[in-house]
Amino acid sequence: MICVVVSRIHYSVDVVMGYWISSIIFSVYHGFCEVPHPLRPHNRAFRRLFLFWTMFELERYVPEGRIPNQLQWPLPWPKAISEKFDEWNKQSDKSTMGRIALWLAEHRLEFHF
Repeated sequence: MICVVVSRIHYSVDVVMGYWISSIIFSVYHGFCEVPHPLRPHNRAFRRLFLFWTMFELERYVPEGRIPNQLQWPLPWPKAISEKFDEWNKQSDKSTMGRIALWLAEHRLEFHF
């Protein structure tokens, strides 16, 4: 911590560079995800990027379109939490979690890019 305080300007440069690099990677990745699956290997703009083949391999088996919002409790206990996740996935008017999930689905923000 003392080195950060002593080097004052050096820390600011690190923060600015980190922000710049992470913003570029975020923008490129989300632009890559907007391109339909069959067109990705043939898109010349992405093929020139260093990260293209890494992103292509990571996204190879992801289904096209919106991924369903289904939750699952990873542990066999406690049962109460596991039941809440099941209620969330069913989205019925009979349970509190189902009503919350339905309300959130109805009031979801729509982005049109």
